[in-house]
Amino acid sequence: MSCPSLYAGSGLSSTVLSSSRFNSRRRDGHFNDRMPLLGAAGKLNMQNWLDQHPTALWVIFPVYFLTLWLLVSAIISYIGGWTTLAKRFRLKQPFAGTRFAWQSGQMRWLTGYGSCLTLGVCPEGLYLATMPLFRFRHPSLLIPWTEVAIVRRRILFFQFVRFGLGRELDIPLYVRESLADRLRRAVGDRWPTEQVG
Repeated sequence: MSCPSLYAGSGLSSTVLSSSRFNSRRRDGHFNDRMPLLGAAGKLNMQNWLDQHPTALWVIFPVYFLTLWLLVSAIISYIGGWTTLAKRFRLKQPFAGTRFAWQSGQMRWLTGYGSCLTLGVCPEGLYLATMPLFRFRHPSLLIPWTEVAIVRRRILFFQFVRFGLGRELDIPLYVRESLADRLRRAVGDRWPTEQVG
């Protein structure tokens, strides 16, 4: 053990001498020249390391891309309101009803879903899901018709329909009027009473 020897005879004097030399070198400004930091001379930066391990990119890039993809999906779910809806309306069994895949929509705070939504209707409510590629933090939803408010709106030459999801939550989902008409025809008289905004 080296620690006890620091306090015995010559061991103590040699330690004090080494300490005084260390301080003098630091005062003279030659510390880095005469006593380089351990490992500094052989340190490799990231570029050199990658040059020596080119196959590492085949592991690093997929992990980085996957992590970024999941992070963005989670952020979109939280901002748009999907996470909030999932706490109440998460679908736990297969959906039995009419579906329309590859649809687009916009939710809260301009969160957009381009051609990756599946909307459906059944007597129980409105079905909402995403493509499997975007499923992280986006579980399938079935929102009862009693929790859906529908408003038709027109801005300039554009006509769209706003679904207010969750009676108290009122999280918006905007879709094209043509898609809303297809959903209405598929579900028939179970469609909620519409309003004009």
